Amino acid sequence: TAYFRCLVALNQTQDDAEKHELFQKLTRLTPATRRYELEADAVEYIQHWIYPVLREMVSAGEFRDDPYWIERRLNGRSDLREITHALNFLRTRGFIAKDANGQYQVKDDVIISSDEVRSLAIRSYHRHALEQAITMLEDLPMNQREYGALIFQLPEENLAELKQKLKEFRKDLHQWSLSKVKQQPEAIVVQCNFQMYPQSKKVSNS
Repeated sequence: TAYFRCLVALNQTQDDAEKHELFQKLTRLTPATRRYELEADAVEYIQHWIYPVLREMVSAGEFRDDPYWIERRLNGRSDLREITHALNFLRTRGFIAKDANGQYQVKDDVIISSDEVRSLAIRSYHRHALEQAITMLEDLPMNQREYGALIFQLPEENLAELKQKLKEFRKDLHQWSLSKVKQQPEAIVVQCNFQMYPQSKKVSNS
């Protein structure tokens, strides 16, 4: 069948663009009762910068499901149509939901269990993040961003140790940010790839 031919092609190709196209086709061919196995929602979520940013804005506390309110608080280039689509996606797919008080809350963490799908989604996410880093380099003043690079020598057998140190640094940085948010709940959303830039901003008159 077309479904299995597409599945085989997805497993065999090494080209990310072709993988993405085949995955979209596979999603369309998959019966609705099995679509959770593909985790298409999680893949779409991680492939566009605005989805996780809006989700983090909900986590930060004050949030309005008003595209105009959101647009004023985003640093990344986006239009009202894109924001509206992102909001609808997060609401209808259950990434955010209103509580008994009518306030939006973040639901469960995004989990992608399939190795192949996870790999495709993560590569796509990092590709978009790098593209956005170029945009932020042009759009934000120097005092709001930090871009740095470090070139050094290291024995090849220590690459695994370096990867682990970077993972530990990210974990420590995340825990540090959580402690700061507990002290001061009013927060903005920040992206850090060794290029750091705020994804959202405060607006005085809401």
